[in-house]
Amino acid sequence: MMKRQHRPGRRRRILLRALFIILTAGVLLVGGSIWWTFFPSEDDPDHVDALLVLGPHEERMAEAETFMEEGRADVMLIAYSWPDENWAPQECTGERDYDYSVECFRPEPLTTQGEAISLRDYASEQGWDSVAVMTVDHHVTRSRMIINRCFDGELHMIGVEAEGYWGGPVRTYLYQNAGIARTLLSSGCEGEPPDWIQDSGDSLKDRLLE
Repeated sequence: MMKRQHRPGRRRRILLRALFIILTAGVLLVGGSIWWTFFPSEDDPDHVDALLVLGPHEERMAEAETFMEEGRADVMLIAYSWPDENWAPQECTGERDYDYSVECFRPEPLTTQGEAISLRDYASEQGWDSVAVMTVDHHVTRSRMIINRCFDGELHMIGVEAEGYWGGPVRTYLYQNAGIARTLLSSGCEGEPPDWIQDSGDSLKDRLLE
């Protein structure tokens, strides 16, 4: 019996098809990640038990105060992650009176995961069933993924237009999507990825922050 021989042309077609599939998948992945970073899905709740503000920047706080003044939440919760333990945003110093309840906390660790863990604990203590989280727009998708792992109530994400892109849009894109990859490689509210992933992620983060 004669062995069947594959023609070079057929092999070339198979390789080209495989290359086309790989390139198409790559384009779809990059396009999708650009979309979910800079044009994330957002919510517009009528009323929630609490509004959590991640990072009390001026523009974010202005939006948060409008949200509260419209009576759309009962409590404003502010998370600040400044490295200096003795620093707190003005909204948390008690120098100003509000017509609604304002609570502040410094998460541990100083990450989105730390903020999500703190929210879980607050919600459990206060009996909150619904929460809106306000953050910068390119952080919405990643923070939604992380907070959903810790808070099992009704979660609404609100993005505020970025106050300029930290380090430029390319760095912002890399930073946010590296964080998403790290999240996908961990599990649960307080789970951590494998050590080698953790070390690689920390190294990339340090380079992007330079």
